[in-house]
Amino acid sequence: MRFTRSSRLPLGVEDSATYKESVHSSLRPGQVMLIGTDGLWESRNAAGELFGKQRVGEAIAALSQLPASEIEAGIYQRLQDFCGGCPNVDDITYVVIKFT
Repeated sequence: MRFTRSSRLPLGVEDSATYKESVHSSLRPGQVMLIGTDGLWESRNAAGELFGKQRVGEAIAALSQLPASEIEAGIYQRLQDFCGGCPNVDDITYVVIKFT
């Protein structure tokens, strides 16, 4: 893994931003949440086609019975298969949360 230095602010950090707390009482065991940057669904293959939010959703649905770490690995593998070695032009950051 390669890390680079940046003078830009980290993801989600902005001095002027106001954040509102959000509570979801309807979450149930087995539900999966993905939080990520647009680099995930905006990744492209050699034909210029986007990976897209639909493919992300389909991957989550297909992998939802697995633990969060395996869902994450499965999404990553599908992304790699789709992109076929094309270079990333944006960061790809995401977290998978599975409620138990």
